[in-house]
Amino acid sequence: MGIVTIKGIVAGTVSLIIALSAGNHIPSLKIVVAALVLGFFSYGTSIIMFILAMRSLGAARASAFFGSAPFVGVIISIVLFRDLPGINFMYSLPFMIAGTILILWEYHSHVHK
Repeated sequence: MGIVTIKGIVAGTVSLIIALSAGNHIPSLKIVVAALVLGFFSYGTSIIMFILAMRSLGAARASAFFGSAPFVGVIISIVLFRDLPGINFMYSLPFMIAGTILILWEYHSHVHK
């Protein structure tokens, strides 16, 4: 997890420098804390789960599952907000479903350490 920590610190620092250079100001502590909590539960936990999945499933299978996450998010959004997605989503959804099914049914003969 050390690489993920370094990646997060570097990305956050670079983003902060870009924002300040563009004339933006640091928000109130309340907003900063809310953003940190949101980041922990959204990006933070997802990257940890992705790394754990790569260790057990392998990089290719884990990446395929991780890549289908936006489609799951859209489906949840449809249910919660009653907002239908665009035509591109409708065209790509069957391919994502088929790909996920193929990955689930794939026989994987070796164990990852």
